[in-house]
Amino acid sequence: MYWLRAGSGSGLPNHQKWQHQINGGDDYELVFTLSADKLALFQTQNPDMPIYPIGQIVADKGVQFLSHQNVIDLAIKGYQHF
Repeated sequence: MYWLRAGSGSGLPNHQKWQHQINGGDDYELVFTLSADKLALFQTQNPDMPIYPIGQIVADKGVQFLSHQNVIDLAIKGYQHF
C-alpha cells in the first residue's frame, strides 16, 4: 500500500495520532495498492507525485499496525457517519 501525503501531521504523540487516523473517517490522503513490479512504472509516469509505502498486502487474515517492526495495539473501530 502507498500513501500520498497531503498535509502535515498534528502535534499528538504517534500512538494517539495513529488512532485518530485509523478511525477518523476523514479522507485527506489517498491510500492505494500497487504491485511491486508496477512501482517503477508508476513513478516514471508520475514524477511529480510523491508516494510513501505504508504497508503490504499478505495472505494472512486480519490487520497489524507496525512501527519499526513492533506491533502497535490500536482499537480499529471504523467511522460511523450517522
